[in-house]
Amino acid sequence: METAAVRTPLSRERVTTAALLLIDADGLDALSMRKLGAALGVEAMSLYNHVRNKDDLLGAVTDNICAEILLRFDATSATPRTSDPVTWQSRATAMAYAYWTVSREHPRAFPLVSYKPIDSMNGMMMLARCLEIFTDAGLALDDAAAAFNAAAGWLLGTIEQEHRLMGKLVEGGGVTKADVPDALGSIVDFRDACLATSPEERFSLGLEILLAGIEARLATARIRP
Repeated sequence: METAAVRTPLSRERVTTAALLLIDADGLDALSMRKLGAALGVEAMSLYNHVRNKDDLLGAVTDNICAEILLRFDATSATPRTSDPVTWQSRATAMAYAYWTVSREHPRAFPLVSYKPIDSMNGMMMLARCLEIFTDAGLALDDAAAAFNAAAGWLLGTIEQEHRLMGKLVEGGGVTKADVPDALGSIVDFRDACLATSPEERFSLGLEILLAGIEARLATARIRP
């Protein structure tokens, strides 16, 4: 005699994981409690036993993304790719690449990290790691905040630009020399020069420039009376 298949019970983690999968597939705007319920094989109302509302659900998805960033950062920090000593630059690089890698894995969900306030446990732990990178380098709290703001602004802006603008330009978007006056033809050459490098090369070089600037600021802070 056949028995009915045992259904995996719902949990907050299962609901959150399914929501992230839906966002990865269809985008943030396509996520609804009805679609999520259907994906899990339950009525939408059942989801409210595990999340308060859609905003709570998106907060949980954001927390999961932060957890992935933390895991990648901690793993890279624990097993560096070279035998060089661990420095604030190497730790900052590990954090930047953790963000970058996770953003490439979840391009449609990653904007949540940019525009939702970080108030979950994993989000706060991620910010704590970022703070430690700069305070362990000898920066006072206000200088650490300035360095973090510069780094976060560049990092999230770069990720957003690569996900949206650069991809469209690579596909052939934007003006051609025939569209602009002769005096502005150099902007087309400039754009093409920007596109001549890969996303990874653009990210690596931008990070190198950013860290050099923060190190210059660090040097000033160290000699401040």
